[in-house]
Amino acid sequence: MGCIKLEILDQQYKRTEIKVSSPQKELTSNFFVTSTRREIVVKYVDPTGMGWVEGENGVSWDQNTNSSEDFAKNYADRSGYSYVSDPDNPNSYTLPSGAGRLVMNWWADGTDIENGQGNVGISISFIPTNKSAEVGWTQTYCSNTPDVHSGNLWDVLPTSDICSERLDGGRWGGSSDASKAGYWDKVPNPTLADGPVRVKLPNAQYDVNFNAQSTVLVNGQRTVSIGWGFTITSETNQKVQTPTILKNTTEFHNTAVQSLSNRILGR
Repeated sequence: MGCIKLEILDQQYKRTEIKVSSPQKELTSNFFVTSTRREIVVKYVDPTGMGWVEGENGVSWDQNTNSSEDFAKNYADRSGYSYVSDPDNPNSYTLPSGAGRLVMNWWADGTDIENGQGNVGISISFIPTNKSAEVGWTQTYCSNTPDVHSGNLWDVLPTSDICSERLDGGRWGGSSDASKAGYWDKVPNPTLADGPVRVKLPNAQYDVNFNAQSTVLVNGQRTVSIGWGFTITSETNQKVQTPTILKNTTEFHNTAVQSLSNRILGR
């Protein structure tokens, strides 16, 4: 079956590659720090085995629900939930607004990690109803190790349990100035593909976190936002936030999205 290969676009991880191997069902991230090669492996969840579920916290990606039959079994004792994947594709969710649909190409995570090395991987597309529309993603992240890059990944300790927000991707990735926000890619692209990496060192006083907010703009107009990320709690464990459509986003993210929208629309 071969591999799906994702070249990381994040400015912080230009030298990082993530490879998803379907037969082995694992995600392997190989990256280099100075002259040392280190390997990260987290469990890979087959994208044909998941779907979208709506509950009290909104619409989320569920790795264990692939059909309405699975939903009836998995949520038999839970009220207030519904299966909302498109009938013809469990990976697809059509927005109630009619603007288009989100398609999860794949989502990779795992709670068991090694040596404090944590990460997740995502590839998600937005397919607009208007086929001629220009589509792009913009992203911000919040982390208590916000300025990590491939050169210092193994040296940085969190100095607080409070995260700091930054722009992600594009020319100004890593900037704390939300007004400089740009597209995740230099050229608008309907697909967001990312695989952030963090490390919790043995002497870290706090858990290490990374949480992203990703927004789709269609013809410069804000359309839908999702949140996802992870928190490394020990050398062998991380907690994962699976992709969830956000009802609200932070003020920093709102400023970033509005600034980009204004530039696109010439305001």
